[in-house]
Amino acid sequence: GLAHWIMDPSSNLTKKKSAAPPPTKRLVIKAFKAKPKLPENFEQKTTAKLKDAVTAVHEKQPVNCSLEELYQAVEDLCLHKLAPDLYAVLQELCEKQISARLESLEGLPLDPVSFLNKMEDCWSDHSEQMLTI
Repeated sequence: GLAHWIMDPSSNLTKKKSAAPPPTKRLVIKAFKAKPKLPENFEQKTTAKLKDAVTAVHEKQPVNCSLEELYQAVEDLCLHKLAPDLYAVLQELCEKQISARLESLEGLPLDPVSFLNKMEDCWSDHSEQMLTI
C-alpha cells in the first residue's frame, strides 16, 4: 500500500540525490615587492595633529579630529616603531601643562581651605584630561 511505497528504500521519494561538492578556490597572498614607505613628513604631521589635540584637551577646547582618527594616528606611529618618540613628545607636552597649572597655584593669597579647593579643582581637571588623552 501507500505506507510501504513511502517507506520503501528503493523509492525515489526517500533517496537523496548526491550532488558533487563545489570546487574549492584557493586564495594566494603574495608579499610586496618593495616595503611600503611612509610619506616624508608623516611623523611630523601626525605628531603635530596629536599635539594639537592634547593642547585642545588641556585648554578645554574642542578637538579638531575625531577620537577614531587620533587613535588611528597613534596606532600608525606605533606600527612604524615611532612610539618612543611619540611618548617623549606627549610626556613633555603634559609636563609643561602640569607645570603651568602648578605655577598658577603658586603665590595665590588664599586661606588654606580656598587653596585646597583650588587644588582639588586642578586635580579634577587634570584627571579628566588625562583620561581623555
